[in-house]
Amino acid sequence: MASKFTQFICLLLILFFTSCGGDNNSASQNYFSASKKVQTCSPESARLLGRAFRLANPMNDPRELADFLQQNRSAFKENGSAIRCAKALGTAMMRQGVNAFSEMSYNDAYGGALQMGANGDQARQIANSMTSGAVDVYIMGEELIWLSKVLPAAEQGNWQPFNTTGTMQRQQARQYLPFYRQMSQMDPTISAIFEQTMEQFGPLIEEQVVVYANMLVK
Repeated sequence: MASKFTQFICLLLILFFTSCGGDNNSASQNYFSASKKVQTCSPESARLLGRAFRLANPMNDPRELADFLQQNRSAFKENGSAIRCAKALGTAMMRQGVNAFSEMSYNDAYGGALQMGANGDQARQIANSMTSGAVDVYIMGEELIWLSKVLPAAEQGNWQPFNTTGTMQRQQARQYLPFYRQMSQMDPTISAIFEQTMEQFGPLIEEQVVVYANMLVK
């Protein structure tokens, strides 16, 4: 049960934060920092997007996101500055995730580790570490693209697309919700652990959006 809860936490962090235990994506981030920037995403719009990205966590109180969208309606309307930023950054992250994964091919990493003397298990761990960062960045970009499609409707009061559609990872996170609620009822410390985890990573989640926007979007 504890292992399943840990998987749930990790799934949420992968969905909202491109690192889940360890510095697995440092190589891909170095690759991104040297990449050509595309389209427009101002610092202000990146900050607003980062906060919306954090509040869109399926475990978060949806009223917080609703209030935030109402306070920043012009930025989240169709073709608003934050929506344009989400489209540009999401597209750039998905593209760079694919490119970085190609640069760090699993098979090449695995074979290289074997040549350096690693055994099979060690080589798999090394290859997974090198490629997981690129996959996580792709997932985050995919989530941003989805938000760019559903937040304008939510800003207008139509929450159906936000509540009923989503990326594969978001759909998986939703499937864990009944389990999480059951666990929380059985052991209230579960909620405390989750809240502490998200309180710790929440500001980093917001900042990460700004950092990637600065690296990938002009």
